Amino acid sequence: MNILYRLGFHLASKTIQVRMELSACRPAMRLTLPAWIPGSYMIRDFARNITSLKAYDAADKQLSVTKLDKQNWQVDCTEGELVIEYSIYANDLSVRSAFIDSSLLFFNGTSLFLRPIECDVESYRVHISRLQESCCTNWKIATTLPKIATDSDGYGEYQVNSYEQLIDTPLIAADYDSCELTVAGVPHRMVFCGYHTGDLERVGRDITPILEEHIALFGELPVQQYLFMTMVTGNGYGGLEHADSTALICSRKELPAYGNESVSEDYQRYLGLCSHEYFHLWNVKRIKPSIMQEPDLGNEVYTPQLWSYEGITSYYDELALLRSGSIEIVAYLKQIAKVVTRVTRGTGRELQSIAESSFDAWTKFYKQDENAPNAIVSYYTKGSLVAFGLDMELRQQSEDSFSLDDVMRRLWQEYGSKGRGTDDDSIEEICISLVGDGIASFFDLYVRGTAELPLERWFAAVGISSRIRPKSGDGDDGSASASQPDEAAVAKVSLDAVVAEHPAGVLLSVLYQDGLAQRAGLAARDLLVAVDGYQVNKKNVDAIVSALPLQQTVKLHAFRDGVMLELDVVTEETQLSTCDLWPTAEEQLSDEIRQRRQQWQASLAANMAGSLND
Repeated sequence: MNILYRLGFHLASKTIQVRMELSACRPAMRLTLPAWIPGSYMIRDFARNITSLKAYDAADKQLSVTKLDKQNWQVDCTEGELVIEYSIYANDLSVRSAFIDSSLLFFNGTSLFLRPIECDVESYRVHISRLQESCCTNWKIATTLPKIATDSDGYGEYQVNSYEQLIDTPLIAADYDSCELTVAGVPHRMVFCGYHTGDLERVGRDITPILEEHIALFGELPVQQYLFMTMVTGNGYGGLEHADSTALICSRKELPAYGNESVSEDYQRYLGLCSHEYFHLWNVKRIKPSIMQEPDLGNEVYTPQLWSYEGITSYYDELALLRSGSIEIVAYLKQIAKVVTRVTRGTGRELQSIAESSFDAWTKFYKQDENAPNAIVSYYTKGSLVAFGLDMELRQQSEDSFSLDDVMRRLWQEYGSKGRGTDDDSIEEICISLVGDGIASFFDLYVRGTAELPLERWFAAVGISSRIRPKSGDGDDGSASASQPDEAAVAKVSLDAVVAEHPAGVLLSVLYQDGLAQRAGLAARDLLVAVDGYQVNKKNVDAIVSALPLQQTVKLHAFRDGVMLELDVVTEETQLSTCDLWPTAEEQLSDEIRQRRQQWQASLAANMAGSLND
């Protein structure tokens, strides 16, 4: 059987019309749409966006269609040609679903392409019609779908031989800007949709050495092309990996301005996002858990391994920026300090291991509520710190003969490149084979367990000094400096809550465990209006609270569901939760640590090039 999907578009109603042409493979044929998209572990029920569905036979006679459940339909048909027509509401401006308006069209196949169950399909073809509205005149298509017959703007027909490839190849159409680059002899393309004034040629120059670091790490690039699709918005952020492309969302401020050659913190964030998704080309898209080899896209697929796929990737995304020379060590440490601070402020790390966080991604991590920092931990953030710690342990236990780089290469050579899925203990077994059984306790303590991470020891292993101090004020999320900073300020009082602006005060959105707000009896969504008799707002609440004397009873006034609350609380020092990092001075390092630091942050791409030249 061959299937042809003809796509049409209606901007005013934000709908995508699909005409699916195929042969009936059985008298009662079932059709299904995925409930989730690989890489984003939450049931999203894409079928809920189907607004109408009808079926016809070759004589254009309408056939009976029965909806079996939220994402499955049964068509009563006879042998011969069959046409399924359905409409999809496309108004999710994210990297996961489908969206169309007067500025762009974007979709993932998981949102669009119904699939017949228990039928042998030889090919899937997609025909994309040109949009007729005047605002779409200059639109061009960008995708890595293999072309069959398309015009110069990409409209026409594409074909793949598997449903897996069909839903793993997103498409974007817009009057986009683009830049071309070649990495390891392979053409790469970056397209940018949305209003912006960024220097895209510079983005291409800057991203190239970062990508080369990842290629050098794994030793080969397993694609013939690669496409970065970036949707530029006012304040968006996110990415989703695919086999030979990635879909990204960034804010305008994250693209570099013309004439400014520095790497701002915002631009570093965008480079890190690109780095993260590109690393997934190996680690997730090819190195993946066995259970994710052919996942059930209609239901949750549980695995405790997500920490290694997202946490390790999160470790290497910023490390590649450092190794490539895109950022200096202080900029790198600033990002790591923010991660440490984020993890340290949440007591959920004491309750949930990163293996458990991975397993519970479907029901907890992707469905966070106001109590999340107190109940769960992120397998991204804490996972990246555990990956860093594993790197340090491997280096030290092997007397710097092995590192996490070697583990990733082994994973690629033994699993990813061979199409084998990893088991829950595959990484641990590789580590044991490199340095012995002693490394097993690391996995017991920090992967499967909730032991406090010995970050100070791990940082010191590569000549980085650290301290954990009280928060100095609203917006203090950790810091990094070129040398040892001044002594930390004397501990002050903190609300220990995340607040949002409100005309009458501040709205509490998150309360940290055992913090002042929680101890006072406040709750999320309470409206705090006064502290110790002073009216508060988003701008002054931090200053008012931090000026309170320690060990004194103060009054808080708040509204809950329109009812005034008057609460007493005893002030205490703000918790130690904020991280500072700085490189230890060279003269204070032993030769062993100095050499390890140099080796850890050295460019793999430069080393590879040097080896080839030799």
